[in-house]
Amino acid sequence: MQCSNTSRYRNFLFGLGVAVVSMVGNFVPVFAATTNASLETLPVDSPLLAQAAPDRCRRSVVPEGLNIRAQPSLTAAVIGLVGYLQTVNLSTLPATVNTVGGINWVQITLSNGATGWIANGAPGTGGNVLPCTTVVNPPTTTPPVTPGGTCRLVRSPIGGGLAIRATPGGNLVGGVANGQTVTLANPPVTRVEGGRQWLQITAPVSGWVSNGQPGSSGNLGNCP
Repeated sequence: MQCSNTSRYRNFLFGLGVAVVSMVGNFVPVFAATTNASLETLPVDSPLLAQAAPDRCRRSVVPEGLNIRAQPSLTAAVIGLVGYLQTVNLSTLPATVNTVGGINWVQITLSNGATGWIANGAPGTGGNVLPCTTVVNPPTTTPPVTPGGTCRLVRSPIGGGLAIRATPGGNLVGGVANGQTVTLANPPVTRVEGGRQWLQITAPVSGWVSNGQPGSSGNLGNCP
C-alpha cells in the first residue's frame, strides 16, 4: 500500500511539472508577440520611435541663409529659404547628395512632405549645414540697427524671404529670410530689369535683391 501511494505521489508531481513547463513555454512567445505588435503600431511621431530613429536634423550655419530649390541646381526654382541657425530635416539617412557644378546638394523634406535641395558647399568643405547636436556659437556682436537710413527689413509676401543675386536677375550669391535685415548701398542704387525693381545691398552679402514690381508695396520695409 505504501509503495502504491508513493507511485501515485510521484506521478502527481511529474504531471504538475509538465503542466508548469507547458504554461511557461506557452507564455513567453505570446508576450514577445504582443510586445512587437505594440511597437509596430506606434504613431510615427511617437517619442519611442523618434529616439530609435537616426538623427536627420541639420542646422544652417550660413549667416546669409540658404535657398531651398526644387532641383539641385543654381538655376532651379527657389521654393523656400533656411535662415541662419534654422533647422531642416534630411529626406534620407545617409543623406541623398547630388554634386552639380562643383556643389554638393543635399535633399531635404519640407513641412508639407515635399522634397527640396540646399547647397552644402564644395566637396571636401565643412558644409553649410551641421547636425543639430553641434554647438554653433552665433556672432558675438550685432551691428546696430538705425531706423530708416540704409537698413531695410525683409517682408516678402511670396515665399519665406529673398534671394540675393550678383546682378539683377543674375547668379545666386545668398539669401535672406523674412524678418531679417539687409543694408542698402549708400547712396542707394536701383535698377528695373525683367519687370522688377532691384536694389543693391552691401550686407549680409554684396548683391541685389528684388523689391517687387514697380509701383507695388515692395519686399522691403524700414527697420524698426
